[in-house]
Amino acid sequence: MDCSKEIPEKLHQILLMMLKDFDKICKKNNIQYFLGGGTLLGAVRHGGFIPWDDDIDLMMTRANYNKLCSLSPEDFPPHLFLQTCWNDPGYHGDMAKLRLNGTEYITEFSSRFSNMHQGIFIDLFAHDLTAKSKTGQKIHQFLTAFARSMVFHKWENSPMQYYGHHKFVCKVCTWLIKYIPISWLQIFREKIYCMFTRSNSLLLYDGMGMHLRHGAFPACWLDEVIEIKFEDSLFPAPTRYEEYLMYSYGNYHIIPDLEDRKYHKTKDINFGDYNF
Repeated sequence: MDCSKEIPEKLHQILLMMLKDFDKICKKNNIQYFLGGGTLLGAVRHGGFIPWDDDIDLMMTRANYNKLCSLSPEDFPPHLFLQTCWNDPGYHGDMAKLRLNGTEYITEFSSRFSNMHQGIFIDLFAHDLTAKSKTGQKIHQFLTAFARSMVFHKWENSPMQYYGHHKFVCKVCTWLIKYIPISWLQIFREKIYCMFTRSNSLLLYDGMGMHLRHGAFPACWLDEVIEIKFEDSLFPAPTRYEEYLMYSYGNYHIIPDLEDRKYHKTKDINFGDYNF
């Protein structure tokens, strides 16, 4: 797909509708979430969607994430489905996704797994506590990346890789995961994320997201919340969002070149009854 990918305005309208619905669910159930990733970046830099962004990213602490995932289907309106690797047998991603029933957003990756819900989605990430020491953090990051890789390669039935390193270990694990149920690997992955949940660490890491290798950041960055404008409404963001964005993207004010812009490689979009 061309790097200058144009996002249908309709998709942004539907995603915004879903975000507003999700905000109501969280307020009703006392769940604190924040705009995250490219959505937080878009709110700060563009006042709304990054023009080439094709989803919404939200983040929360593990306690709030667990509370969200413990809600029953009746806590969601009929048009929304909270997808996790535990309630959709065809889905094995680590983050939860809020899906819009009656729609399809099929990417090059998801097109290989027709047995999972593939509606238009919002990504929901948990930030977990990590070790206090630099050495402990590096071990946690390594184990996280490896646990994620084991599930991913089991899911797509491909040889394990780890950034081109640890080739012997990857070869052994590729053989090993053939004989381990993917549900066991998912449990292992979650236990790795939560290794330091009971510690008195004051540091978080982006275990589920794309900034895992950026290391730890202060948990106090997510202690306080403000409302920030995203499109035509206000949504929660960390008070210290500038520090969080610097941690995630460096100088986030710079607009990336066309070839550096990130989005999903889309194969098909079906707006269903939302084809207004």
